[in-house]
Amino acid sequence: MSSLFEPTLLALAAAVWLMVMVGMVMRSVRATSYRPAAPHVEEGTRRLWPGRLLSVGNGSAASPGAGYRAIAARIAADAHPNAGIILIGPNQMDAFVRHHRGAPVYSLPQGQTHPTALKLQLATITAPHERMYVIYTADARQADPQHVIERWLDVYTFKSSDERVGDMRWAVYEVGFKTPVVAVSRGAKFAGRDGETITLVEHSRWPATARPGNIAHVRMVWESDKTPARRYEIFLQLLDSAGRVVAQRAAEPEGGWRPTTEWKPVNWVIDGNGLQLPADLLPGLYALRISLRDASDPTVRLAVEGSDALDVGEITVTVA
Repeated sequence: MSSLFEPTLLALAAAVWLMVMVGMVMRSVRATSYRPAAPHVEEGTRRLWPGRLLSVGNGSAASPGAGYRAIAARIAADAHPNAGIILIGPNQMDAFVRHHRGAPVYSLPQGQTHPTALKLQLATITAPHERMYVIYTADARQADPQHVIERWLDVYTFKSSDERVGDMRWAVYEVGFKTPVVAVSRGAKFAGRDGETITLVEHSRWPATARPGNIAHVRMVWESDKTPARRYEIFLQLLDSAGRVVAQRAAEPEGGWRPTTEWKPVNWVIDGNGLQLPADLLPGLYALRISLRDASDPTVRLAVEGSDALDVGEITVTVA
């Protein structure tokens, strides 16, 4: 009799645990978020654009106050209508919101948060936003020693920029998974240089229609029959109707957190990636391709289905 009820009891226990975790996450998010008043840039600050030195007035970028003031000015100048801000590090909320008005600010992690709970917090925080500004303070490594936050963001969002401001970093992530996307089972096999076989188990991409400057998101599930001896990069390319490359990007899996030399045989690796469409891209139909290439020799691509690249769909670019 006990064996008959054991699966039911386990399932019930799992359901109760999940409800408790979700409840804790929702309470934690509500307790640790802060939404300042209407957008405002302090008098005396300068607009600062990507690639420029982040310094304001006579302040030094090494000073947390000057760094926060510079980042807040950048966010205000961006004026994104649906953005959120994550502060990684303890006791930084008051220091940052002194210079910021507008988008809601979330402080993570809160104490010794279990990685599963932290991932649920991230999913809850990012869900309503289209863009996240993430500030990695000087204490970020101590606060999140397993890099749970950054690794989750590298899989489930697209990092469009990453800069250093004194002893802090701030990165911009585009959140694209807003509508249901059907994963395509593929099973395409890439021939590794040392005899291994790397399989693209499935992939999903979105959106089907985009505008110049938008992000073309791709999520892939990989596995290898044995651990590769070499590091491979995932190489995305967008081609026009004449076969010309109009955008491309290469990156190691999970933003470099899961290099192929650390893959375990038959274990799935989920990788989020994407391409930013050029701002001057003409309307039309474009093809998206995936390759695997040797990180130490980018001219070498792995063979797959009689070619060195795999077509994974098309994107329609419009200007309307």
